[in-house]
Amino acid sequence: MSRPTALVALVALATLVGSAADAAVAQTLRLTPLADAHTDSSQPAVNFGADPELSFGKDRDAAGTAFYRRGHVLFDLTGPQSLGRTPLRATFHWYQSRSSAAGCLDVSLHRVLQPWAEASVTFATQPPHDPVVAATACVGDSFSLGWKSFDVTDLLRDWLTGVAPNHGFVIRDPRESSAGASRPGFGHSRENGNPSLVPYLEVEYGDRFGNPCSMRGAVPLLDVGGGRAAPGASVVLTTVSVITGSQPFAIFGVSRTTWAGGALPFSLGFAGFPFCDLNVSPDVTAGFPALAAPQFDLAVPLPNVNSIVGQTLFAQTLFVGAPVTFEASNGLGVLIDD
Repeated sequence: MSRPTALVALVALATLVGSAADAAVAQTLRLTPLADAHTDSSQPAVNFGADPELSFGKDRDAAGTAFYRRGHVLFDLTGPQSLGRTPLRATFHWYQSRSSAAGCLDVSLHRVLQPWAEASVTFATQPPHDPVVAATACVGDSFSLGWKSFDVTDLLRDWLTGVAPNHGFVIRDPRESSAGASRPGFGHSRENGNPSLVPYLEVEYGDRFGNPCSMRGAVPLLDVGGGRAAPGASVVLTTVSVITGSQPFAIFGVSRTTWAGGALPFSLGFAGFPFCDLNVSPDVTAGFPALAAPQFDLAVPLPNVNSIVGQTLFAQTLFVGAPVTFEASNGLGVLIDD
């Protein structure tokens, strides 16, 4: 389906989301691994599935010979699948507990292509993985221990939509060449004794609030449909269950609680729609051509300025049709990240 781009001046939008605004209430799932295990090229037949450490990257033995560890991680996605929503972002967090030297090197994260088992996977039997790098992080620095993060949004969306089966991911040295320095990452697995330091997947969603309304039985529902909520990127806002042929309008605001000195939501009963509310402050609006299908996908370009990071963009969609039909979506808060 085509995705119209919001006809909003970037300067106006930059001013909007860069100003003082209400904060979105996070709608987040936190998942711990179903399975995790590292493998070791210097011990290719050994399984480390019960090890309290999850490690990856290039290392060297006492003689200076390079060897490689790969960390495999798998999550049960029953929770995200049951929601039936598109995540705003998904981030894998791993706690680096120790290191061997100062300075960090990148490791790369890849989609795993076949099933594997925590209790049996070894370097010799590990499943193949996609050579395309899905995410990177710099690890191994003894002066920078603690949480490290990998953006796995695209991987999770592919798994949830069935583009690819979920066999988890593997983290490894991107080159596995004997030349150059080694900075392996040593961290906690799900078997470590401190539950607060277990690796986890954080799945964030748009903040849905307010009541949608319609003059018919069904109501339009607004949510994140794709894209990225980051400076210089575009986030896709999708409204489903709308009337084909109606004309859409998009409202963008800095608040979900106040507008023009009054409180939100604001009833539209004065206009003849007593069950409909304005859920966000109408600071910037845009109209679009009539819809050819019962879904409205809107790609909203965000200004490429760092000042908008951490701000929340609030949105609502309205639909007007002939002869006299009107419906409004719920409100949606989108937290902008880097």
